[in-house]
Amino acid sequence: MGFFNHDDSNEQQAYEQVDREGSTSHELVAGAASFMAMRKYEQMQDAEGKPQSWETAKELIAAIAGAETDKLIETK
Repeated sequence: MGFFNHDDSNEQQAYEQVDREGSTSHELVAGAASFMAMRKYEQMQDAEGKPQSWETAKELIAAIAGAETDKLIETK
């Protein structure tokens, strides 16, 4: 039994009881926030006169990445 081995601790038991499933609503909110963040960035680039390409594709990739990040954080 090591110094940091606390298999029977209250904290370990509480950790094991928590449901580790992701929530679809959280993923949708994270995806929407990521989409809007990328959109605002592109609008800022347009205001500065910098050329843009593949705007919608970049926004969708950012939205998917945000939703997947939320799912990863919720399930770990």
